[in-house]
Amino acid sequence: MMMSFTITGSGLRKKGLRSTYLAIILSTEALTLSSLMLPICIRDTAFYKFIRNLNKGFLIPTPIGESVMRALKIGDSALGFRLMGVDGKYYILEDFKSEKVVIVMFSCNHCPTVKAYEDRFVELQRDYKDKGVVLIAINPNDDKKYPEDSFQNMKIRVKEKGFNFPYLRDESQKVARAYGAERTPEVFVFDEKRTLRYHGRIDDNVYEPREVRQHYLRDAINAILANKKVPLEDTEPVGCTIKWK
Repeated sequence: MMMSFTITGSGLRKKGLRSTYLAIILSTEALTLSSLMLPICIRDTAFYKFIRNLNKGFLIPTPIGESVMRALKIGDSALGFRLMGVDGKYYILEDFKSEKVVIVMFSCNHCPTVKAYEDRFVELQRDYKDKGVVLIAINPNDDKKYPEDSFQNMKIRVKEKGFNFPYLRDESQKVARAYGAERTPEVFVFDEKRTLRYHGRIDDNVYEPREVRQHYLRDAINAILANKKVPLEDTEPVGCTIKWK
């Protein structure tokens, strides 16, 4: 169900904006600036803060005039979502508000790189569960071209591998596009204020876990928990490309 409303110029001026009217469409999965009555400066910091204030844990802002693949950058705030999990429940970002660290990971079933890491995903959640860290896996792949990535097969994979973290389906691919994700696996690590502190790959060795020398994800988690700077904030994701519709 969709709902539309208009924010008046006086309301925007209170936010330090220069627009007179702004039409907004709300849906269950995304917030889109669908039309502008008068030109606005979309790069105005106050404008972005205003949009983020509208994000209540289940809406994703997509400013008009910007690519829907605008990638999050270190220091950006987490974008909300509302997605179905393999357990039949809908999850939103606010469900994890008590966690100190939230890891949003774009993943899937069929990718060999993901398969090589699955045991490490389970180990990581087990090791950090009691420290206030949660891993959230999101599968955005087109399951028409890649049937192994279907919702039903996601359920099977969870049972086979004993996943101890939420595994969600991004059927519309809007969440993956909003985050600017490109590969599986690809992780976005947020601190307690839901600020992006690390993005990229898991570690430096996909197929030989015992040969790993750089634990990028774990190092980032440990630094955040210790209130320290993440040693390496951004690495190049390694894996399969997301299968877009």
